[in-house]
Amino acid sequence: MKKLWPIIFTAFLVVSCSSNTKNEISMEKKQVPEVYDREELHERMREMINSSEKLSEKQKGDFLTLHEDVLEKVDTITSDMRKLKLVLFKNLTEEKYDKKKVNELRRQLKKLNNEKFETMINAMSNARDILGVSFKDVYPRDDFGHGGHDYF
Repeated sequence: MKKLWPIIFTAFLVVSCSSNTKNEISMEKKQVPEVYDREELHERMREMINSSEKLSEKQKGDFLTLHEDVLEKVDTITSDMRKLKLVLFKNLTEEKYDKKKVNELRRQLKKLNNEKFETMINAMSNARDILGVSFKDVYPRDDFGHGGHDYF
């Protein structure tokens, strides 16, 4: 029984830390003003970058170029996903259901979704390289309405 206590304690700590992180994210999200569309989101991001006094002009330019490149790639992937979804819907509504084709469409959609996710994760890494510092050191406290935290 004594050997079981460290395992139980470790499990409790992991669950507790995970819960705290989720609560912190939830509170931070509530402090962000509503974003009504994608263009508004991107405009706010560009304003934050351009208004930063801590970034060099090169960093700003490199970051904005990265942002535009990622947007273009994600848009292409999203467009492909939408087309595949329409093909999937068409196949689901046909008289003769082709399970093999539907499974292949699902596989392709999952692959594109993973590619989209990886593109964004890689962009975060590239952003850190460009900025050379944690985001909490780049943006002032009131950009998100809370103290600094690493976002990437």
